[in-house]
Amino acid sequence: MKIFVVEGNYPQYNIIDGASLDDKVERPKTAINLLPDTALLMRGRPFFVPDFAWPCTVQLHGVARIARLGKNIAPRFAYRYYDAVSVGATFTAARLWARLRASGLPWDKAKSFDGACSLGTFQTLSEEERRDLSGCIDLSINEQVVQTADLKDMLCSIDDIIAAISRYHKLCQGDLIYCGTPAEGSLVQLDDHIVGRWKNKPLLAFNVK
Repeated sequence: MKIFVVEGNYPQYNIIDGASLDDKVERPKTAINLLPDTALLMRGRPFFVPDFAWPCTVQLHGVARIARLGKNIAPRFAYRYYDAVSVGATFTAARLWARLRASGLPWDKAKSFDGACSLGTFQTLSEEERRDLSGCIDLSINEQVVQTADLKDMLCSIDDIIAAISRYHKLCQGDLIYCGTPAEGSLVQLDDHIVGRWKNKPLLAFNVK
């Protein structure tokens, strides 16, 4: 199983000097990180913050599950290659990430450590739903919503993401794609309770330890 995590991918990440990137000639390509399978937190298990990860932030994602083998997939056929969506959360060791970024070093230690991403219950989609993917997702900490987005507002659609990834990696059944996050990250504290929803349905719930 491979875990792909898209950085950003919502309009609020695309502001430069007060001007929207829609007004620019070119838009930077979305970065995609590849996480090891050990980064996946088992469903319902608490997230234990590593000593090196303080302060730690959490980000909300819509997650697609790959359903069949594919390589060099055209965007118009991409809907055939995933069968379900869920919500997920990724964790970042914020201070370490800032230090690595400032030094021009890879971010792996800050974003790909064991247990760095969690995953909710998948919802199987019909072909019609996959052709026009939408639906609000939100993340709450201690019953307060801190991040929200609609999947239809992603700058790169799930079809475009699948096509882009499949140019470089063969997609296999069970691979996960975290499709992007609407916020820079929300700080977490010990004993926080985190819940993720899609279309107001809770799919993800766990505690921070």
